[in-house]
Amino acid sequence: MAEPEGFRLRFTSSGVGYPLIELPIQKFLGHHHEMSGVELVDGSAVPLETGLVAMGSHYHNEYLQGIDLEKNGKNLVTDSMCRTSHPRIFALGDLKDGLNQVSIAVADGTLAATAIWRDIRRASPARRWQQNIQTITEPIGVVS
Repeated sequence: MAEPEGFRLRFTSSGVGYPLIELPIQKFLGHHHEMSGVELVDGSAVPLETGLVAMGSHYHNEYLQGIDLEKNGKNLVTDSMCRTSHPRIFALGDLKDGLNQVSIAVADGTLAATAIWRDIRRASPARRWQQNIQTITEPIGVVS
């Protein structure tokens, strides 16, 4: 069984000197749009110049429960274009293995959209290029 992501993060960050604080944030501290720290729900303050806030994840995958899809723990297994083991189902963001970041989810969406577009193009009959070019009947620059 795979170890939880929190365990791996705690182990990795402690080995390089970065504290991992797992209490909820009560409020951000600072002024004039400059962060100076955070106050935690227990009342303690952590001085910071910057921080990475992990908002947590709930895997909204209940609607997929009746479909036989390959999984790695809670995550769906995908190919490089985010296609799952079902040829017409794609998984993005928190649903698949990888980093749980918005920017990664956006990139996943771009990959999936590209794969879907390619599938549609492959399934469509070939189009003759002449049908897609407007025919010019008058010389350019002539006003009728």
